Amino acid sequence: MWCRLPAPISTALAVVAPDFGIRLAAGPRFGTGGAFEHYLRVPFTLPPDQLETAVLALRAAQDKLSTSPQLRRNLGAPPAAAIA
Repeated sequence: MWCRLPAPISTALAVVAPDFGIRLAAGPRFGTGGAFEHYLRVPFTLPPDQLETAVLALRAAQDKLSTSPQLRRNLGAPPAAAIA
């Protein structure tokens, strides 16, 4: 499943996500020239309870990016409620 992010933070989010127990493929991995930085590829093949845990972990990873702007590559500040 592809998720559109409110800011170009796909790569940064994919880098931070393993700290929260999830591994994701950033959008630019599937394009050229920085394409798809606003997108994140999210697999959903786990059982529902594990998917819920993964979504909460993804949200925690985004919160970390929101509170640690130095982790982003001058990509601008994302909106406060990007993944709800």
